[in-house]
Formats: sequence, C-alpha cells, structure tokens
Amino acid sequence: MEQNGFPNPFGKKDKDFILKYSETLWRDATNRKGTYNFTERRDRYVTNRKYSEGLHSVEKFKSQFSQTGDYTYLNLDWGVATPLPKFSEIIRGQMINQPLKLNLVPIDSMSTAEMDSRRNLIYAKMIAKRELG
Repeated sequence: MEQNGFPNPFGKKDKDFILKYSETLWRDATNRKGTYNFTERRDRYVTNRKYSEGLHSVEKFKSQFSQTGDYTYLNLDWGVATPLPKFSEIIRGQMINQPLKLNLVPIDSMSTAEMDSRRNLIYAKMIAKRELG
C-alpha cells in the first residue's frame, strides 16, 4: 500500500524499498514548490531582501499607471520609499524617553560579589583621588 507515491513504511525495507523511496522523494522535491525547492526559496529571499533594502525595480509598478506605455505625462517620483527606518527611530525615541529607569540588581552570590568588588574599587579610587588631589 502506497501513500502519496511513497512505499509502505511498514513493509520490508530492502534495496528496492530504499530505491523507490529515494526516487519518490526526489520526484516530489523537484516537482513541488515549497520547502524542498531551495532555489526558489533563495530567489524569494533575494527578492524580499531587495524590497526591504529599497533596491527593487519599479518598472512593474509603472505599467499600472499607463495603458499605452507612455510615461512622459506622469510627474511622479519613482524613488522607493522605505518607511521602516522612520518607524524604528520613532519607537527607539519613545523607548528612550520613558520616565521609568531600570535598575537591575543581581541576586546570585557570584554576580553580587563581582558588583560589590567593582563598587569598592570605584569607592577606593574616589577616596584616593580626594586624598591625593
């Protein structure tokens, strides 16, 4: 009994089974558009990256504005707008301007000892600077 062209996994697993399973897997991988087709995934990744960086071609959008192919009467800026940097700056600014300031205090003994030694070193430098200066 075969499932989707693959041989029965509960049957005898000899060389014929492995050969049939491999051939079916290869045929399925080359015919299917999706997770097995790495070339299409790479092409889609490159296309998405171009869109995100604002480097994609705008020629396919120009055809939406002109039926005859004449773009001379269109006074449009065909530059690519990238709104993401603006939004990230707005969010970053809102995060920085929060009235709450975080004060993180370690609770494990090793981190507490390290923090105490740093604090003592800074305090010693302050006293030495005051005594010497």
